[in-house]
Amino acid sequence: MLKAADKADFVKTQVPEIRGLEKLHVFQYMKRTSLPTGARLLNAIWSYRRKRKPTGELLKLKSRICTDGSQQKYGIDYWQTYAPVVNWSTDRLSLVLSTILRSSLPTGSSQRTRLYENTPRLVR
Repeated sequence: MLKAADKADFVKTQVPEIRGLEKLHVFQYMKRTSLPTGARLLNAIWSYRRKRKPTGELLKLKSRICTDGSQQKYGIDYWQTYAPVVNWSTDRLSLVLSTILRSSLPTGSSQRTRLYENTPRLVR
């Protein structure tokens, strides 16, 4: 549970998070006795964050509820995986810096480099 001094304020932000998910029909409430045979319940994890203004002043508190992914099993609880995608501007910056500094790229970047070898270059 929360140990910070403002934990009561964080708990208040949980209500709009749950209401928003209910409104989007992300889940439905069920009694444990009505679950199908062999069904598993997955734990939920709350993630809390303090949003701040550029000055450092507290803007708002946010709560987010997520499923505990460590309990999920492929083919039972999920069927697809997600691979994060690098923003092109970030990838391009790393390529430019490695060229200027004449250094090697981190592991995995060479695969992306091969993808863009034949890409037309932007000229200003």
